[in-house]
Amino acid sequence: MEGLLKQKRIVKGKLNRLITIVDNLQNQENSISVIEVHENIVNALDNEINKLNYDILCSCLDNEFDKYEQEMHELFDKLFSLKITLKDELKKLRKNGNSFNACQNKVNTNASKTLSSFPEFKVHRGLASGVKEKPDVKGTIYKKVSNNSAYSSQIVANICTYCKSSSHHRLFKCDSFLELPNKEKWDTVKKLKLCSNCLTFKSHTIDKCRAELCKICTKPHNTILCSKDSKSDSQTENELPSISSNNAIVPATQAVLLPTAIVYVKGINGISQNCSLLIDSASQGSFIRESCVNSLQLNRTKANISVDGLSSQKVGRVAGSVKLQITSQFNKNASITFDALIMPKITCDLPQCPVDASVLKTFKQLQLADVNCHQPGPIDIRLGADVFGEIMLSGHLNVSGISASESIFGRVILGNTKDISQTILSNHASCNAVEFELDKFWQLEEISNIKPYTQEETACKNHFIQTFSRDSTGRFAVKFPFRKSSKELTNLIQEDLRLPNASLSIDDDTVNTLGILWHPA
Repeated sequence: MEGLLKQKRIVKGKLNRLITIVDNLQNQENSISVIEVHENIVNALDNEINKLNYDILCSCLDNEFDKYEQEMHELFDKLFSLKITLKDELKKLRKNGNSFNACQNKVNTNASKTLSSFPEFKVHRGLASGVKEKPDVKGTIYKKVSNNSAYSSQIVANICTYCKSSSHHRLFKCDSFLELPNKEKWDTVKKLKLCSNCLTFKSHTIDKCRAELCKICTKPHNTILCSKDSKSDSQTENELPSISSNNAIVPATQAVLLPTAIVYVKGINGISQNCSLLIDSASQGSFIRESCVNSLQLNRTKANISVDGLSSQKVGRVAGSVKLQITSQFNKNASITFDALIMPKITCDLPQCPVDASVLKTFKQLQLADVNCHQPGPIDIRLGADVFGEIMLSGHLNVSGISASESIFGRVILGNTKDISQTILSNHASCNAVEFELDKFWQLEEISNIKPYTQEETACKNHFIQTFSRDSTGRFAVKFPFRKSSKELTNLIQEDLRLPNASLSIDDDTVNTLGILWHPA
């Protein structure tokens, strides 16, 4: 830390000497090259001060941070004032166009030289020899600039930029500024052209400001400019609620019956299972509940599809797809096959509340697809518009607002029922577990399990590795694999060949017939 403080004193001395030189330049005739040289010196000093500021503020103790930060900001203010002065001087020179003349006048001046001014003389001498300006063909007229011209230099005083008080010079210590509403604070910072992060003159962009970010919302502005509700706002914008719950109590005067049916669904072993389905012509696809897929032991395929609900709300992603074959419970020939997407849950129990069974008396003689459609029950399958045309028929019966539409599964009941006095109590709760989402991500990315080799496949693989070779044409040559004789099979053959209580006699005819000398067991 002592080395850094020593370096700070050296840099501060360089800066003060540079300020004195630039102030003297304003009372002299200068050239563009001279100003550019000093600009390069200022830029190099700026980089040195920035690095020194970072090292000091990172190495100092907490109780010394404010003191060193204030000292470094004083250096930055002086440096910024110096840059403005050089920039204004450069504009004047470019406007007057007297660079070459001023440089020659500077070199040829008859003023007395001293040893202390010798380094400055060398700089101007080198600049004058390097200046190459082509004079106009018609002649160039050089105007003599009077030495009595007035020059202005910006002097940064240690006063507050807002209240102009000399008791403090940092804006975050100004009581008048701190008492302002948050909006007026922002307007003041913009009006004074200050950096919204360090609250000093804006000599740098906000992304290069080395001051700390807001301690409340960690955004690139000073903490005193942060609104009181910024913490809750940032949490609302950037963080997903871990648990959300919505409750509603709605007095229901009517119950709506949706078209449901009971069907047979074919499982993996050809065994059918009763499942309830909902016919929804507004759905673009068909869905099946994941628990139903597990019960049927159906083979699923991967599917990366996002499902949207009402008002384009994200419902979730499917867990795959399966091929379903459903059959009517009344007619085995009435069957359809289609692809369905797998979802953890399709919808709530339908209907949402029990309905008086008297509403079905009118359709008592009809063949209903779901005789218990008036009682709430879970839905396993949801048929969408992709198969709606295959299952619905032309028959239609409407009585007192309730319709019985004909389908291949039987008559489906839908419509409004009579008035009821039941109150619907609804509760929806969702838990957004990060661990569960990560598990789903890895399950989607992992490679499917490969069945292990059988003993025969392993033997074939080993046989190929041990016996294969390549001929001159590049073809592979592998020995034919022969199965080793099984001991059990050998014993069985020997038992079958034995003749009970008999022994064959071998004569010449036997040998002539078989062509070999046969020795029976």
